[in-house]
Amino acid sequence: MAGVIFRVLFLYSGGLTFSYDQGRDAFISRQILDGDFKIQGPPSSTPGLYHGVFYYYLLAPFYLLGSGNPIIPAFALALINGLGIILIYYFCISITGNKILAILASVLYSVSFEQSQYSLWLSNPSYASFTVPLFYFSLWSWIQKKSWAPVMAGISLGLSVQADIFLLYHIPPLLIITLNRNNKINFKGILKFLLGFLIAVSPMLISQVRFGFTAIQGLAGLLLGSTGQIRQFTDTWYFYINLLGRTFADNLFPINVSVGGIIGVMSLILFAKYYWSKPWGQLLVLYVISSAFSAPFGGYATPFLNVGIGLGVYLIFVILLKKLYVYSPILFSLILIGIICANISAIVKYNPKGQTIFALQKDLILRNELSVLDYIYQNQSSNSFTVNTITSPLYINTAWSYLFNWYGLKNYGFLPAWHGHDQIGQLGNNLPKASKDIKDYYLIIDPPEPNFTRFIQPGIEEENGYSILIEETHFGDIIVQKRKGI
Repeated sequence: MAGVIFRVLFLYSGGLTFSYDQGRDAFISRQILDGDFKIQGPPSSTPGLYHGVFYYYLLAPFYLLGSGNPIIPAFALALINGLGIILIYYFCISITGNKILAILASVLYSVSFEQSQYSLWLSNPSYASFTVPLFYFSLWSWIQKKSWAPVMAGISLGLSVQADIFLLYHIPPLLIITLNRNNKINFKGILKFLLGFLIAVSPMLISQVRFGFTAIQGLAGLLLGSTGQIRQFTDTWYFYINLLGRTFADNLFPINVSVGGIIGVMSLILFAKYYWSKPWGQLLVLYVISSAFSAPFGGYATPFLNVGIGLGVYLIFVILLKKLYVYSPILFSLILIGIICANISAIVKYNPKGQTIFALQKDLILRNELSVLDYIYQNQSSNSFTVNTITSPLYINTAWSYLFNWYGLKNYGFLPAWHGHDQIGQLGNNLPKASKDIKDYYLIIDPPEPNFTRFIQPGIEEENGYSILIEETHFGDIIVQKRKGI
């Protein structure tokens, strides 16, 4: 319970990132609720590759329960993520047989800064923070001859791939473990695994049949290196190591990335030195470094690539802590207290600002956005005004349209008109076109980020052709300009 509280501590005060992706997914979830069922998931960064559709169906009932309020599905994701606290306990028990060590692992996982960020992130990779560790727990249980484990390993890996198609990089560790003769995995178990996996990814397979096997083009681009920027061999591993170091830091010492990264790397090296000879030692090392298999294909550029790996980091860390306790209980206690305090400190500092690990526009959070809508509506003496937005992605009003449709319409009873770029083909294209008799204009400008900032001034100059500025107000880094139509 305490772990869930840490995850949702700032949720109800609006510490929730809500940008284009979140608006898009909210609209699609609503379409599903209206009977427009989907078989294709969100697009990936590689043309032709799509993630699975499971995420949309996961969100939809909670958007229904919350009458469109994104806080409710975010809370549901936090509960799913919180199941990892139970999972790490049983995973640790299964490996070590030590209940005290398992409780310690659960406590650390409960206060993890990284997990508190994943738990509320309204994006398709978020639920993999539970399904990825469930896959490795199932894989270990499979080695331990648990009858349920092969099917669960297949289902959890399949759902992880639905969350993010690039999580296919967990297949090489799977092959290494299953082909190791010492683990004595039989053919019957492999068939059970394949059955579970195929059932879990079946929506993605159906989507490929329906839309012409677009994944072939995407996968070919990744293998041939024709997607993204070409980098030197050393650059690839430089970026990957930095990403892995950040994963260590966000779990072990998030208030200082360098210190946290060093602690994590040293822990991994020492763990491999002491425990590689044990089957569970090999499994945990492969688990934590599994994303290295994606590095040659550009995986290092994705901040959430290591989703779900944090649980493995904590298992390695607590097992090493046990060895430290034998030599110095005082040092053991100081390190443990330091890790817990550093994570809680990061949660208190960063979580009110949303999911900062992933957000490109740091201040585009629900608290600021709803303040924008309240300001606009409460400045009106009538229900006749029009809005325009300068957004990232450029001139796509999906996120703001969702907020006006959910929050604005529900609380103020009407929608504004729209006088910006044509939204035909975009989700949320239901704001009426502004008529000439409307004189109250508003321009909403998204928070700046490196690839978007250069478009802000041209967007303002374009708006000057419709209206003149009266006053400008800031809500965090979101700018609202109140204007009069020309």
